[in-house]
Amino acid sequence: RANAHGNGEWEHMTVISGRVVVELDGEEVTLEAGESIRYSGDQPHGARNAHSGETRVMLVVVPLKELRERRIPHGPIPDED
Repeated sequence: RANAHGNGEWEHMTVISGRVVVELDGEEVTLEAGESIRYSGDQPHGARNAHSGETRVMLVVVPLKELRERRIPHGPIPDED
């Protein structure tokens, strides 16, 4: 679990194998192998293995400052919940 970072980071998690439960500001989302999620690090969040065996994930953390400096589009995708 992590507290809100408060510095504009976005986190992108992809499940490589197994199953993971991602906790986002008190709610849970279950991801299976091959599924991904993107969320703001500015909220309480965490992840836990929801599989009886090993679960592997890839987590990419991108600070907003880096996005702005490199002029990379960021934020919610239009029509995204």
